[in-house]
Amino acid sequence: MTVTEAVTRIKRSFPVRGGLLAAALLADPCVSAAADEPVERGICKSLDLAVESIDRAPTAYRVFCRANLGECELGGAPRLNWTPVLQHVLERINNQVNAEIRFITDIENLGREEVWSYPDGGWGDCEDIALEKRRRLVESGLPRGALTLAIIHHRSRYFSHTVLLAETSLGTLVLDNLTSKVNCWNDIDFNFETRERPDSRWDRYDQREWIYGPSIPAAQTPKQSAN
Repeated sequence: MTVTEAVTRIKRSFPVRGGLLAAALLADPCVSAAADEPVERGICKSLDLAVESIDRAPTAYRVFCRANLGECELGGAPRLNWTPVLQHVLERINNQVNAEIRFITDIENLGREEVWSYPDGGWGDCEDIALEKRRRLVESGLPRGALTLAIIHHRSRYFSHTVLLAETSLGTLVLDNLTSKVNCWNDIDFNFETRERPDSRWDRYDQREWIYGPSIPAAQTPKQSAN
């Protein structure tokens, strides 16, 4: 099933209020230049890239985990059964947080770089926004084990970014503060550097297969793992 087909099914069952979508589209991105809305293109699949190494979590994330005990324990089912109801929940939380949290850099907000935390007073950067989305999804009843963080890089604009991934039977879906849409990982204009694992370590993907440049097709992804 394509993401387009999935979204069509959802719209028939769950009308989305235009005001909420409009507010989400106005949310500030994790960089100064606004990103284009990605186009739903391909068949969704699970993220399964060649792993170059398995590393410790980023330092700033480890600090967050020590300060928020239990918030980084990824227990429960590692994959969600995709249904139109699940897609609606993911889109609702994605849009809600995008509309409520205004982007601000750590330097502007806290006077120092690389501080991962929950949004403070309605402000936060992309890591903070991704963490808040996971918190709300867990509060809605979803298991942390299926909700992991990932650090990614835009193919043509060359900026790094952090998003929340939801592992589902449809494929790996991306909750991103740059868009109101919940797209499949292979339909976004980013290369994947690292992804959180349920055992608290992080997979680092082989970057040699990625290509960057303004003329790179948006849907281009490297070969998947043979596993």
